[in-house]
Amino acid sequence: MRLRRFLTYLIILCVGLLAGHYLIGNTASPQIQPLAPVTADTRISIPVAAVQPVNGLLEVHFIDVGQGDSIFIRASDGSTALIDGGNPNGLALAYLRSIGVTRINSVILTHPHADHVGGLVDVLKTLPVDAVWTSGASNTTSIFEQFIDTIAARRIPYHEAATGQSIAFGSLAFDVLYGVTDNNNLNDTSLVLRLQDGNISFLFTGDAEAPTESILLKTKPDQLTATILKVGHHGSATSSSVAFLQAVHPAVAVYSAGVNNQYGHPNGGTIKRLTAVGAAIYGTDKYGTITVTTDGKTYNVLTAHGAENVTVAATALPSPTLDLTTTLSSWQLAGLPYDPMGRDRNCSAFSTHSEAQAFYIAAGGPEHDRHHLDGEHDGEACESLP
Repeated sequence: MRLRRFLTYLIILCVGLLAGHYLIGNTASPQIQPLAPVTADTRISIPVAAVQPVNGLLEVHFIDVGQGDSIFIRASDGSTALIDGGNPNGLALAYLRSIGVTRINSVILTHPHADHVGGLVDVLKTLPVDAVWTSGASNTTSIFEQFIDTIAARRIPYHEAATGQSIAFGSLAFDVLYGVTDNNNLNDTSLVLRLQDGNISFLFTGDAEAPTESILLKTKPDQLTATILKVGHHGSATSSSVAFLQAVHPAVAVYSAGVNNQYGHPNGGTIKRLTAVGAAIYGTDKYGTITVTTDGKTYNVLTAHGAENVTVAATALPSPTLDLTTTLSSWQLAGLPYDPMGRDRNCSAFSTHSEAQAFYIAAGGPEHDRHHLDGEHDGEACESLP
């Protein structure tokens, strides 16, 4: 009897010790501890996403988030990344949901301005995210603090990317051409990333301005050439210098800006400089979400509206002048995974009115409201939501 009682006490004691160890080990820390510095070209592996792309192509979606930047990228093996999230208006998250994204391997913040970090907060709160990358630059704004607090609360691994580092992306990688934290101009703390898939390359510049471009011309002159350029700072006059554009020599230039925005983006001079280097120019203010797909040999440029579907070989330069007589919606373009005519949705699928409204508009508005989100036919979806 004594032996049995002793064994019972011993089992209870062991269970208690194990439970205490688990609780202590799993208490969330209020601080995010950045990684120690890593050597150049070090790759950190990330899990592969569950959602597989259509036709096994690399997809780069320049999401129409109004006046801001947000770029979703899905590799042929299903790996996913989101560079910036636009303003806190729910548009980035709504678009991701509309194309069936259920997990993001890497969220990358180029710099901590609200029109880049704002929409990431809802994404981090809603979708599983495997890692967050930033330049290490910080801001005192409420939305940036929410971003940092959400990373800590969700216990998402946090990394600060440095110049020369490489962020693994499935079988591909984002090469960090520029990453600094110490600059009085937050735009010039923007991460500059290059992604190569076969013969097709992308250069993502955030809001990098002429001083950053000058540094890149000196430090990375052989790595700047790109097939598709994400135009710096929404096409502002402060970016896209002549020397930089000549070095990049893009076949396609994409800028992200709001319709009739107060900043005058894109600047007319920037458009002239892009035209001078032979780039075909696409802007979200004119064409909505712009999607580039590639097999590494050729690429397709698909727009939500206002331009034809363009298929181009890597060695060819498309004409900067396009026939705008054909208007196509993104869900009508063959091969694009976004299909609002697909599985049914109702207002219970969304958390907020703004999120439902973004999906409703992206699907084509009142003329294509198959899901009856606008029950009152007043142009507003799911008005009962907060």
